[in-house]
Amino acid sequence: MNLSNNHLTHLNQDIFLNCEKLVKLNLENNDIRTLQYDTFYNNKELRYLILGYNYLDIIHRKTFIYNIKL
Repeated sequence: MNLSNNHLTHLNQDIFLNCEKLVKLNLENNDIRTLQYDTFYNNKELRYLILGYNYLDIIHRKTFIYNIKL
């Protein structure tokens, strides 16, 4: 899924909830500052997460606890 260059400032906790088969997610070149711990909770197949060119200040230490394929 390509969501790059969309001026996203944050990701709601349930934004990817129904994307169980999501393997690649491109969030590059947005204005994201924080990743909550349950943002990617239901994305256990996620292997590639592209976050470059954002303004990440806070990444909760448990953000990727369910994403063992990353």
